Amino acid sequence: MTIASMRRAREVTFGALPDRYIAEEMLTRHSTRSGYSPILKNYLRPQWGSRVISEIRPAELHSWLPELALGLITQGHLRSLTHKLFDPATLWEYLPSKAGIPLRSSASAM
Repeated sequence: MTIASMRRAREVTFGALPDRYIAEEMLTRHSTRSGYSPILKNYLRPQWGSRVISEIRPAELHSWLPELALGLITQGHLRSLTHKLFDPATLWEYLPSKAGIPLRSSASAM
């Protein structure tokens, strides 16, 4: 990671990730977009949108999901979309390549 990209990473908020993901990575199927939009609007952006992504800790994300009192399937959709947002963040050099966000589901959730 270069100094310029590290500087950039300190400035990028979580709220910027969905915009770039939608523009560059998201499948163009209507069902995909219509399924992700409410998750982004109702859960991810309000909770994490203003946070700098390099400062979000995996434990925060992991403990946040059960606090929502949502069904396991909905929690799985949130977890999946969060992965889909953070994975390209390493490609875009917003995060170091080893800073993956592991949001493993518990054995009881399966």
